[in-house]
Amino acid sequence: MDGPLHSGVILCDVHYEERDKPAWGAVLAYLADQPPDEIVIAGDFLELASCSSHPGATTESDLREDLTRGREGIAEMRRAAPLASIVYMEGNHETRLLRWLRSNAPALLGSLSVEAGLDLARLGILYVPEDKQPIERGNLRILHGHQAMGKFPPRYHAARVAELYGRHGTVTVYGHTHKPQSIQRVGDEVARGVGLGCLRMLHPGWLHGSPAGWEHGFGIFYARPDGVTDLYSVAIREGRFAWAGKVYGA
Repeated sequence: MDGPLHSGVILCDVHYEERDKPAWGAVLAYLADQPPDEIVIAGDFLELASCSSHPGATTESDLREDLTRGREGIAEMRRAAPLASIVYMEGNHETRLLRWLRSNAPALLGSLSVEAGLDLARLGILYVPEDKQPIERGNLRILHGHQAMGKFPPRYHAARVAELYGRHGTVTVYGHTHKPQSIQRVGDEVARGVGLGCLRMLHPGWLHGSPAGWEHGFGIFYARPDGVTDLYSVAIREGRFAWAGKVYGA
């Protein structure tokens, strides 16, 4: 079947305030060189440490600063790929603000949100809440992934996602764990679950030197006119990756 391809990039777990600058720079270089039709921010673009209840979280920033830096990150993507549409999916870190408001300032519920704070409506960016995920691009299904994990991700998180969100012939891609993983579920229905890497720093101070086991990476997809979408999981090593015969990253 002839027709144009719809190209897209999936960015999971940027945690912009704590991003890995070489990995992020490599992705921006790719976006500028091979701009996609669509950029899907698949949750946790923000760290939102200012709203965290985690005892080891960094609290040096305030909410205004977190949102300002988030807008800076979105502006960087827009400069790199000015014609790409952008979808922003809510991750568990974005829900930190809502949870903080419920506990500390319920009167502000409805008047303060990540969507409004990042000015997404004015920027023409679609915001997808956690309960409206996954979104679909052909047979590709995309969600942040925390919805499937509980408090701690299981060892075989790709199997969990495929079991909960997979449909026959689909590929469900997610982030959240920061650990790339893939599995194909075989039975009455064949479905794949694919976890992507992250773009945040791999060794945050709150781990106190303990290994996180995280990896840098992102996803590239091409939705074909026949309804099939090809997904590629790209690993970033030491701030660099190769794609289509070219190396991106300093």
